[in-house]
Amino acid sequence: PSWSSANDALTQDANVACLAVDPANPQVVFAATTNHALLKTTDGGQSWAQVGGGLSGSKAILSVAFQPTDPRILFAGLERGAIFKSTDGGQTFSRSASGLNAEASVTSILFDPTDPGNILYLADQSSGVYRSEDGGQTWMAINNGLNMRAINALSISDDGQHLYAASEGMGVFRLDLNGQLPQPASSPPSIPTAVPTSPPTAAPGAKTGICGSAMILPLVIIAMAWTSRRK
Repeated sequence: PSWSSANDALTQDANVACLAVDPANPQVVFAATTNHALLKTTDGGQSWAQVGGGLSGSKAILSVAFQPTDPRILFAGLERGAIFKSTDGGQTFSRSASGLNAEASVTSILFDPTDPGNILYLADQSSGVYRSEDGGQTWMAINNGLNMRAINALSISDDGQHLYAASEGMGVFRLDLNGQLPQPASSPPSIPTAVPTSPPTAAPGAKTGICGSAMILPLVIIAMAWTSRRK
């Protein structure tokens, strides 16, 4: 397989910061760009259109994400404009940033895999990491121990217990939400290997492959013939 262009005249010079594919339809993709705002395709990238519906005045979009279990819900993170939410698949957006700085630059939007309808995380390029427990309506900072607040990206473990933050200049930070270190994955059960059966060991001095009684029988016959000849 090889890559092929998925652009039209609108996207051929786009600075794309993030992509989000509709979990229910792989032909529907949103592209967050820093020079053409938020773009959308419904035909797998053959044609694109700029999304209005509350975002028309925005220029730089840094992040975009679908809720994994409900493609009607979509979030877009702006540069110095906080975060907006759509509940109609991206047709319209409204600001959903209570608890955030009005000029937050949202670089990453993440859904908790154990409760994606309610728990979300976002990263701000200047003030750290935030958590929402009400589907993105309100946000609270979770920055204890986060020495660098310029965060570029977030990732979370499948069990929702270990949140990782990629910082600007200080590497990676990890937040253990359950208070415990990540544990290594358990090894898959090993399949028993059949042990080959060794052939019987011959007694010292015996010739391999010749039964001991087979050697005695000719001697008995010879002795009987010699005895009869002497009579």
